[in-house]
Amino acid sequence: MTSREADPEETEAGMISRWFSEDEVWRLIEGGELRDAPSVAALGLFQRRRGELDVRPVGAGPWQSGP
Repeated sequence: MTSREADPEETEAGMISRWFSEDEVWRLIEGGELRDAPSVAALGLFQRRRGELDVRPVGAGPWQSGP
C-alpha cells in the first residue's frame, strides 16, 4: 500500500478519515453517528477475536450463557 491523496466517490462526500480510539468508535456507534454495517461488524469481530465481546444467542437474556 502507498499513501496518496484521497479521491472519494460521490457517496463518500463528507467522510472523515482519521484515527479514532476504540472508545471513540463505540461512542460513535452507540450515538448513531457510525452506521456503516461492515465497519460495525469488523469492530465486533475484532473484539470477539480478542475475547472481549460476550457473544450470546439471539434472544438470550443476560443470565444465560452462549453455546
